[in-house]
Amino acid sequence: MVSDINISARFSKEFQGADWIDSDGPKKGASFQGRNKRTDVNREWETKSWVAECDPPNVFAWNVNDRDEPSAKWRFELEKIPGGTRLRQRFILGQRLSATGTAMVNNPEQAADILASRQEQHRGNMMLNLQGIKDIAEHES
Repeated sequence: MVSDINISARFSKEFQGADWIDSDGPKKGASFQGRNKRTDVNREWETKSWVAECDPPNVFAWNVNDRDEPSAKWRFELEKIPGGTRLRQRFILGQRLSATGTAMVNNPEQAADILASRQEQHRGNMMLNLQGIKDIAEHES
């Protein structure tokens, strides 16, 4: 389920969906075009991402904007635990400059606030994703 590149689009306020570019499904090295929208800054954009790890149903991870030096790394992990399964979604801001990084460089006196705000936006969307995926999984079983 987490290797469905469009699962988060069902719940996230930002991620709008994606399409495979050179593949018809998830596999390491495959690329996809993602669509995003932020109404708070009236901005829409697309990103190209590459699958960094695909081990269904346990792990699905991808790098954004550059395969080797991404602006962001995203990852879903499923782990069997007593009584169920733990689902985690992780985000790591990469070395490559993103819109957030550019805003921080251009406004160094506000950099900490810019980063904190962006982290909070990601945290909120990740919580929506996790709850939505949990609801689907519980209704399918």
